[in-house]
Amino acid sequence: THLALCLRGWQLTDAGLETLTRGLAQSAASAQRLMLLLSGCSIGPEGADLLAQAMPEKLDVLNLCIKLSDPKKGGSAALQSLAEKWNSKTGSWVRLNGNGAGGGSQDDDAE
Repeated sequence: THLALCLRGWQLTDAGLETLTRGLAQSAASAQRLMLLLSGCSIGPEGADLLAQAMPEKLDVLNLCIKLSDPKKGGSAALQSLAEKWNSKTGSWVRLNGNGAGGGSQDDDAE
């Protein structure tokens, strides 16, 4: 079984991310290949922590182009950790706030 989940341009609430990661964990148990693509999505600081902690190891492809909805409230460190972990895996690509992971500031949009 192959499962690919693509979300584009969504404002993901903490509750929505919790449901998403729970579903991914359940799918990882039965799917042969599992892909997650979030493009242009915005998440809050708590959601960033949740996403970083709950991402299943079974994912074959993790492609995130996401932005923190309020970077001043935190979450950047969790996303940076997620990026470093997943960018080292083949087929995974994580970009935060329009920057490549490991380069640039997480607060480029801050005035």
